[in-house]
Amino acid sequence: MRKLHPDLNLGLVLVVSAALLRLGNPGNQLVTEAVERFDLSASGYGLLLTVGGLGGLAVVAAAMWVDRRPPGSMMAAGALISLLGIIVYSLSNRLAIYAVGLFVSGVGYSALFPLIFYAIAAKGATRHRGLLIGALGAVFSVPLSISGVLDWWIDQPLAIVAIGAPFTLAGAALLFFLLPRVYTSHNDTGETDQGETGTTRIWSAVAWVTLAYFVANMAKNASDLLYTPNLVTSSLSALDSYTLQPLANHIVIGFSVLLWGTASDYITVRRLFLLTALVLIIGTGIQWVAGDFPVSIVGIVMLSLASGGLICLPWILMADMLPTRNFAKLSLIVSIVGGLPAAAIGPTVLYPLYFAERFIPIFSIITFEGIALAIVARLLPRPRASEINSPVSET
Repeated sequence: MRKLHPDLNLGLVLVVSAALLRLGNPGNQLVTEAVERFDLSASGYGLLLTVGGLGGLAVVAAAMWVDRRPPGSMMAAGALISLLGIIVYSLSNRLAIYAVGLFVSGVGYSALFPLIFYAIAAKGATRHRGLLIGALGAVFSVPLSISGVLDWWIDQPLAIVAIGAPFTLAGAALLFFLLPRVYTSHNDTGETDQGETGTTRIWSAVAWVTLAYFVANMAKNASDLLYTPNLVTSSLSALDSYTLQPLANHIVIGFSVLLWGTASDYITVRRLFLLTALVLIIGTGIQWVAGDFPVSIVGIVMLSLASGGLICLPWILMADMLPTRNFAKLSLIVSIVGGLPAAAIGPTVLYPLYFAERFIPIFSIITFEGIALAIVARLLPRPRASEINSPVSET
């Protein structure tokens, strides 16, 4: 590691740690198991998920920590707390204790959200920032949970915990022992080019980034509806098709996230947003007219490539436009204000349109969102470097 650029050392620790923590995270598998254990209704299941979501609100404290202190100890503690919560609710036979364990697990995972990893990459990298964010985005785009992958033969909570715990502990150890050695925040290099947080210039940048984040998320949510089982051959069994088709989608998207992130170190973000919009529109058009498998697969691959840009580029834009000193807090504001409305519109607007006759409305909306993304990209102000020594001089 001594021979690598400091950014690559940081990226290696972050990416490996994120992958280990993702492998050890059972996701909603244990929560789904609770439906049968406690005979929960659909509303009860929703309430149980809400409890975990409330624990996740601790990400606000995690973002404030990252902006003020070295993050290694906080993230390692979060991994251990999340594992403790998983053990509690996996062993509990009482719904109340199960809910408490789920809440504790949510609190722990709040220190391990992608936002925290992206903030460390933005605050600690100078030359390969896009590559780091792209690599992290690729890890978070692929479902790596080892217990989730093996859920077809794992149905015991203790087995799920036993399989995932070593990965979680290994990730926590990497963050605690190695992250402090490779992470050097640039918060102390002087005032940012954009002035103190709270000035008009800062909040103007936040507004533009939020708009881009919202439009990108809207386009991503809509384009996700167009994926079909054609990514796998008809010769596969129903079980294999059910398992491999989403995994193939995620792998292609993860690769494209890494591709867009790497490209952002050499090509300005505005141009990459325009290229993403073009790929999205063309891919949507191909899917619109596709009538058989050979044509359809081209559209799916193009939509997957566009999805990678829609996932990665908003965070690259944040790294370019937002000040490093308060990056975690400001990016949290952007992700909430820009992300929650986009997530809410999906079930209320996009899903009904998806089931409309001949899918024409959803194709039209995705095309419109691609055009909107291109317009936003053209109107974006020149992002100023987050720090004086940032490699991105203009966009």
